[in-house]
Amino acid sequence: MSKFCGTLGVGNRLYRLHSIGILLFVLSLVIGVAPASYAGNENTAENIFSVWSGGNFHRFIVNKTIDFSKYDQIIVLPINTKELVISDRARYKIRRNWKSFAEKDMPAINERFLELAALEFSGKSPLLLTDKGGKSVLAVQIIAKEVMPRAFRDTSLATVGKQSVEQIATLQYQIVLTDTPSRGVVAMIEGDLLVAPRNGKINNRSMHFRAWERAWENLLEKFNIDLAELQSITPLKE
Repeated sequence: MSKFCGTLGVGNRLYRLHSIGILLFVLSLVIGVAPASYAGNENTAENIFSVWSGGNFHRFIVNKTIDFSKYDQIIVLPINTKELVISDRARYKIRRNWKSFAEKDMPAINERFLELAALEFSGKSPLLLTDKGGKSVLAVQIIAKEVMPRAFRDTSLATVGKQSVEQIATLQYQIVLTDTPSRGVVAMIEGDLLVAPRNGKINNRSMHFRAWERAWENLLEKFNIDLAELQSITPLKE
């Protein structure tokens, strides 16, 4: 695989964002443009990036100057879990139960995510999976930020295997889209991933894995649909 196999450098420099203003400010630091406070400078994050009103995600920030139709291949990097934390809003016992989630559960979940990405970006997909950068290649990485657990993991706890659960967790994430030749950020997404079984299932390890699998499958499908739409409407700014 190419030099993009590792985590994107931008990933570890981003923090949980709560407003468009903060997001644009962080983007200005990441892409090296001037903050809006520099009067007369048109090369600002506010001028370069725009909140896309379409799409399937909570917040989708797009570089208005980029024509996404130029991309026909995509590199999907492993999920970045270096900044993943368990929400402090979770109850103590369940937080303790999920303490080793990133270390013990995420490797298998990540592997399945990459398998699903290979299936999604194949066949008639407008962007086909590749492992090499180039002029028409987009790189994408999901950055896992915070997980809010809602059901115990499969450990020795007595409740596991005896309770029916409606939800497993909610994961806050960011998605960074990068132009591979320049390594410049061309878009960012912010959202929450709901991980839940179909119709309430008995709480066990295999059910957890299937729920994560289904959640990633749905996210990848929506992401691919949004990329296809962006290819038809960009650049947003001439």
